Amino acid sequence: MKTKLLPLVSLLMISFFSCKDDDNQGNNHEGCFIEVPCTEPNGLISVAEADVLEEHYKDVFYGLFNEGNMPYNGYDGAVRYIWFDLDEIKKYIVYIEQNAQENGYDNLGLRVYLGAKDQLGQDGEVYPRQTVFFVPTTNPSGGSDVADNLNIVNAKRLNLGGAGIPDSVDQEDGVGAP
Repeated sequence: MKTKLLPLVSLLMISFFSCKDDDNQGNNHEGCFIEVPCTEPNGLISVAEADVLEEHYKDVFYGLFNEGNMPYNGYDGAVRYIWFDLDEIKKYIVYIEQNAQENGYDNLGLRVYLGAKDQLGQDGEVYPRQTVFFVPTTNPSGGSDVADNLNIVNAKRLNLGGAGIPDSVDQEDGVGAP
């Protein structure tokens, strides 16, 4: 009987001690993981549909920002994208989920706001640049209207992206075949 019990106890001990205790991790989020359903997310669009959206943006807004004289010397025009590191986005999602759990929020989401921040220009002067930042939301009513989502005001926002103006690069340029 002891020989059969020893492997079971050993397995339980290994399982118990190999798991990280996230409560002792502080705010560094080490050992955290995100559990998500293994299905495609809602809202996916094809590369062709994204191309239509990008071209429409360039036709309607991007050209307006870049026409005529810019009010800032050394400002090289409107941005067309903001890039974010995927690992930082994952860490932000963990941060939001932990904040929500601590405060009893559910039905979570992200709102993306447009903003501007000062950045060093090509001529060495500081100029405003377009940016975006993420704000976590909760939907206490569970409604389907976008207005039903409320900003979580006690959670920090995320703005760690990089902007660029690659006029020679469109969103469908890159690696991988469709």
